[in-house]
Amino acid sequence: MDKENAESRKGIFVIDASKGFIKDGNKNRLRDQDIHKIVDVFKKQLEIPKYSRMVTIKEIAEDNEYNLNIQRYIDSSEEEDLQDISSHLLGGIPNRDVDKLKGYWEVYPTLKKVLYSEGNRENYSKLNISMENIIPKLLLKIVNYYLLGLAAEEHLLDHIYGMEKQDC
Repeated sequence: MDKENAESRKGIFVIDASKGFIKDGNKNRLRDQDIHKIVDVFKKQLEIPKYSRMVTIKEIAEDNEYNLNIQRYIDSSEEEDLQDISSHLLGGIPNRDVDKLKGYWEVYPTLKKVLYSEGNRENYSKLNISMENIIPKLLLKIVNYYLLGLAAEEHLLDHIYGMEKQDC
């Protein structure tokens, strides 16, 4: 435990890396990318929903009676997969589902327009290409970005991790 400057600390930075591993027989092993993410997030003190956050000493002491169980501070439960019955029956892709892919649209700004257009009903989109052409189209877009030099490595890593850059 690092006791240096303990009096001046405002909280404890908590990381829940419980989902960042691979099964290796009866053991769980962190991959290099998992270790890299943990170190990156800790050094930059990045607060990522469902992964990391700064917890105040007050919250630890008063609200949780000094219990440092990570699940008390970080809710890493999976979001429920809501099914749109109307979409299944009448067709179309709910815009809220398309909007959940915001990280991809930021990295590949033209991809959304290639894949989706306004649907026949309000708040629904339609897929512009057939299912069997999706993977080849995506690969073509990615290759074009790399060939044209439009994808910065750091920007991509931030989106892969699902994190927003914050000033520390």
